Amino acid sequence: MFRPLEKHSLAVYDEPTSVLDPMTWSLSAEERMTVMVVTHEMGFARKGAQRVVFMDAGAIVESGAPDEFFAHPKTDRSGRCSRGIDYR
Repeated sequence: MFRPLEKHSLAVYDEPTSVLDPMTWSLSAEERMTVMVVTHEMGFARKGAQRVVFMDAGAIVESGAPDEFFAHPKTDRSGRCSRGIDYR
């Protein structure tokens, strides 16, 4: 289980989908901590996110609610990625 040594308002997880579980999410809620997850797993992002930020070559290309991002991507690249076609 993840428990920070000091109180912080942000935690960043880079590709953690194999270890994230309900305890992690409930801990973030209990501590009122924002959780930022970096992932290539589109299903996980669609299901677990309140907001999706899509980056390409280190720059933010678009962001928004998951329903909007996956239904109406603004660029060809984000559209391919949101459909799980292009991860590069």
